[in-house]
Amino acid sequence: MLGAACGGRGDAVSAATWFRRVLYLDAASVDGVVNLGFACLHAHRWEEALRWMRRSIALVPSHPLAHYNRGVAALHLGRFPDT
Repeated sequence: MLGAACGGRGDAVSAATWFRRVLYLDAASVDGVVNLGFACLHAHRWEEALRWMRRSIALVPSHPLAHYNRGVAALHLGRFPDT
């Protein structure tokens, strides 16, 4: 909730901090992983975002937002298709 609130006001760094706390409490939280990757995208931390989106897809292979955001991060890194 706090991570989403920070992200909603454009504070991607604080959002990432809160989502990391979610993952500290529950490392298998798909929402935590996807949202942390999304916060990294907004902070322009492309490599980190790509890693989190890959982890999201490993947890839930059919997660459409994770696939989309993986593609966004890969494009920013000049790695499309993602390799």
